[in-house]
Amino acid sequence: MKGSLIVFALFLASSSFGQNDPPFGDTCVIYLPNQISGCGDGMTIPFGPHHNCPLANYEMNIYNRWGEVMFTTTDPDIGWNPFDQPVNGRQVPGGPYYYIMSYTDLSSVVNELKGYVNVIK
Repeated sequence: MKGSLIVFALFLASSSFGQNDPPFGDTCVIYLPNQISGCGDGMTIPFGPHHNCPLANYEMNIYNRWGEVMFTTTDPDIGWNPFDQPVNGRQVPGGPYYYIMSYTDLSSVVNELKGYVNVIK
């Protein structure tokens, strides 16, 4: 069985209405992995934000290298699992995928995060 290696990108957004969880106090913390691997056994942790604050008006889109939408969601608790969720009946090939994630924080500020996640097969 292949192992999973997840490296997190850390995004911080300060808010006076945030969670009071140490060590970040009232800072909203969002983690996004930059790699995901799995073996199609249903045990892969889906790609999506790991966060300690509410994400209002959330939307995430994932694109392949040709700009085709591979996955979209408006629920921050539903992530992309390229190993167990075929697209158009085909398995998703390994390689880089581009994501755009937007949300409104507790201060009513609209945030947009962009980056790449590498699918390792």
